[in-house]
Amino acid sequence: MRNPTAQPGFAMLLVLIIVSAGFVLGMSYLSVASVQVRVSRNYQSLSRARYIAESGLEHALHVLRFSPEDFDSPLGPFYVDGSSDSYTIGAQEDPETPGLYTLTSTATAGSVRRTSSVKVFRSDSNKVSTKYGVVVDSAWTWLPSSLTVNGDVHFNGQLFNMAVINGNASATNRITDIWNRISGSTTEDAEEISIPEIEVEDYIEYSIGSSNYEAEEFTNKNFEQNDPLADGGAITPSNVGGVVYLKPKKGDTVKLGNKLNFTGTLIIDGNVELGGRNITLTAVDGFPAIIATGAIRVTNSAKNVTINGAVVANQGMIPWGLTSKSSTTVNGAVISDMFGYASMLRGKHVLNYDEDIAKLYDFSGGSGSSTPVVTVLIWND
Repeated sequence: MRNPTAQPGFAMLLVLIIVSAGFVLGMSYLSVASVQVRVSRNYQSLSRARYIAESGLEHALHVLRFSPEDFDSPLGPFYVDGSSDSYTIGAQEDPETPGLYTLTSTATAGSVRRTSSVKVFRSDSNKVSTKYGVVVDSAWTWLPSSLTVNGDVHFNGQLFNMAVINGNASATNRITDIWNRISGSTTEDAEEISIPEIEVEDYIEYSIGSSNYEAEEFTNKNFEQNDPLADGGAITPSNVGGVVYLKPKKGDTVKLGNKLNFTGTLIIDGNVELGGRNITLTAVDGFPAIIATGAIRVTNSAKNVTINGAVVANQGMIPWGLTSKSSTTVNGAVISDMFGYASMLRGKHVLNYDEDIAKLYDFSGGSGSSTPVVTVLIWND
C-alpha cells in the first residue's frame, strides 16, 4: 500500500538539494567575482605605480642636472594628484667613474610598491649647435628633387634647388629655385657661417668634464645586426658616447647591413655605406650619429634607413649606383663640405631638423652652451 506522505517528503528533499546547490553556486560566483575585482584593482595599482615611478625618474633627472648636491640623501616622498600615492627618488654616483650615476624611483600606489632605475651620465661640458638642418660649405650646391627638408638650410656659396624645403634658405651667393619649392624666405648674399670643427681624431679619445674616454675599434668591412657593438653594446663606462672607430683592415669603407640597430657614434677616415634595409642609427645626446671624412654612400638597398642625430660627412649623402628604391630619414642635421645631398641622389629622402639632437659637445675647445647635460645610458623599467 502506497505511503501518502512519501511524495511530499521527497519533494521537500529535492527543494533543499536545489536550494543548497544554488547557494553553493552563488557563493562560488561571488567568490570568483571578488577575486577578479581584487586582481583588477591590483593590476590598476601596479600600472599606476609603474607610471608614478617613471615620473619620479624624470624628476630625478631634473634634480641631477641642476642640483646634484640635493642627492646627499633620498628625496621625498612626493605625493601625486593630492592622493596618498607617492614616490621617493635617490641617486648613487659610481665610485670609479665620476659623472656616472644610477637614479632610482620607488613609487607606492595603494598597497603596491614599484621601483624603477636609470643609469645616466652628467656633464658640464660645452655644446655647439647650428640653426640649420642642412649646412654646406661649398662654392656651388645642387639639392636633388628626391629630398624633403623640414627646417632651414644655409650654404656658403650658391644654391641650385630642386628639393622641397619647408623652411627658409640662405646662401652667401645666389639661390635658384626654379620650381618654387622653398616655402619660406630666401636670403642671398648672406653672411658666411662657420662650419663646426668636428674631426675624427677628436672622438677616438675624448673628454667630458674631467673624465677621459676612448672609442671602440671595429676592423671588419661589414657591420651587421648581430655584432656585439650593436643594440647599445658600444656604450660602456669607458665609452659613454658609444663611439665606434671604423677602421677596416682593407679599404676605407664600412658597409652597414640589414636590420642594424646601433646606438652611439660611427667615425671613419673614409666612407659609411648604407647597404641594407631597416637600419636605425641613434646618437647619444651630445654626440653626432656619423662622422666621415668621405661620404655617406646610399645604395639601392638602403630602404627605411633612419638616422637620429647629426650627420657630419665631407661629401655628404651621395648615390652609390642606382638609388631609385632607396629611402632615408635623418632626424637632426647634415653638415657637409661639398654636396650635402648630391644632385643625382634618387629615391625618397627626408631631413627633419632637430636643434636639440644637432647640438653637440665641443671637443675643439670652442665656445658653446655651459648648461649641464644628463645623458640617459640605460633605462631599467
